Amino acid sequence: MGNLHTTEVMLKGTPDVVGREARKCMDDAAAGGGFILSTGDQCGRDTPEENIYRLIETARRHGKY
Repeated sequence: MGNLHTTEVMLKGTPDVVGREARKCMDDAAAGGGFILSTGDQCGRDTPEENIYRLIETARRHGKY
């Protein structure tokens, strides 16, 4: 676990950046199963909720393998 940078991607990034980075993590590591998409740490209280929602949406849409 711990794939998306908590500050650079989740806190400072746009929803598009979050979606792109989440998809990259899944493409790079999910083959064979056992992959858990996550952030590198807890998301801070100032993390835009749009970014959290985009992470969830991307996982639901592309996380089936």
